[in-house]
Amino acid sequence: MAERKADIPLYRILAQELSEQIASGELPAGTQLPTIRQLACDKQVSVGTAKHAYQHLAEAGLIVTIQGSGSYVAANDTADTKSRKEQALEAIDQMLLQLSQLDFSLRDIQIFLELKMRQLEERFRNVRVAVVGESPELRSVILNDLSTIPNADYVRFLLSDIKDQPFRLKADFDLIVCEEKHAAELEQLVKGEVPVMQLALTLSPTAIKEFSCIPADTRVGILSLSHTFLDKMLADFSHYVSLEAEAEVYLFGGDAADFSDFLLRQELVLVPPHCTDFISRKEEQELRSALKGQIRILRYDLRVDRGSWLYISDAVAAAYKAAKQKLNRR
Repeated sequence: MAERKADIPLYRILAQELSEQIASGELPAGTQLPTIRQLACDKQVSVGTAKHAYQHLAEAGLIVTIQGSGSYVAANDTADTKSRKEQALEAIDQMLLQLSQLDFSLRDIQIFLELKMRQLEERFRNVRVAVVGESPELRSVILNDLSTIPNADYVRFLLSDIKDQPFRLKADFDLIVCEEKHAAELEQLVKGEVPVMQLALTLSPTAIKEFSCIPADTRVGILSLSHTFLDKMLADFSHYVSLEAEAEVYLFGGDAADFSDFLLRQELVLVPPHCTDFISRKEEQELRSALKGQIRILRYDLRVDRGSWLYISDAVAAAYKAAKQKLNRR
């Protein structure tokens, strides 16, 4: 069955829009694309959504990303690609012939090639960071804020998955990042093989100010994807706001009619940060319609504490420098 557009993630919608512009020639080969942050601003999406869209296009071979330079529309010259492929194969044949003339066996040659490939990968390899969170929303908050740290690649994990399969954190990661309350547990799981960096999360001053200005008689609804993050949103919201009636809650992914009815009952709706990264197109459209219908949408603006960001940024920089120094000594 064809996938309904309403259920397609936003990053894929954005990637499709860009791929159509590339196919039509509106974005010719060699065109430098906007930065991830500029694209996010232009399209009114989160940085995470824009980054995911670029990754999707890169995997499809439609764009190339040059570290320190930016992202560009890839060349689409079949003849040139074929010529380069032929040249590469000829170079490999010549190299294999020279090695065989030096009396190296096929097994020896394979070992040499694997060694050189590993060295090449390490030369261009960023610091690999595992982001562990107890909910998808929390991982999105952490990843979105840490994505501005240079020379780092991130892989997201749910805490529950790591408890079941702790070996996944030992798969060539340089650092593990998590909330402070989970640090001790993760340190026990990895047994000191990978450094665990703990961070603190805080509400933005703007969010706190907006919470404090909400009248007590306001009909408030709180949206989330997971029960875990919903509990956190409720706790923080209740700390700053005293309502006459209890806030109504709703988890994304339910029946469309129920979601519409939920929105109609509210005067103000609190949503998770970067929620468009993981809700359906239909749910996003419902939120936009609610906003036009004079329902106030308030973002639960949770962020990585600035001190934590600097702490992790310094750790990434140190790991990256140490890896390069080790490589240069070989």
